[in-house]
Amino acid sequence: MAREKPKKKRTPRNFTAKMLRDINSTKLTGAELMEFANEVHRLKPKDRDFEGRAITAIRFFENSDRAMSAMFRMEALARIVSQGRLEGWTKPGDKIKCL
Repeated sequence: MAREKPKKKRTPRNFTAKMLRDINSTKLTGAELMEFANEVHRLKPKDRDFEGRAITAIRFFENSDRAMSAMFRMEALARIVSQGRLEGWTKPGDKIKCL
């Protein structure tokens, strides 16, 4: 009789790794992300907090996996922009700096 493989213990690290794989493998187009960003921009400024963006993502994508992927990607982009690492690409008036 063949022995059954022991199940891999669920740890926070395993869960995080799987979640990141799922997020990164979810297909979203640039046009979809742009339209989602426009939908968020249409919210009143006081409603653009995490909850407002999450509700907008779920309504816009109608799929929790796609909504979560969009939220993660937009958050990553916001962090890069706030660190000034996309000068000349994302904000009007930025001077283009080439390497």
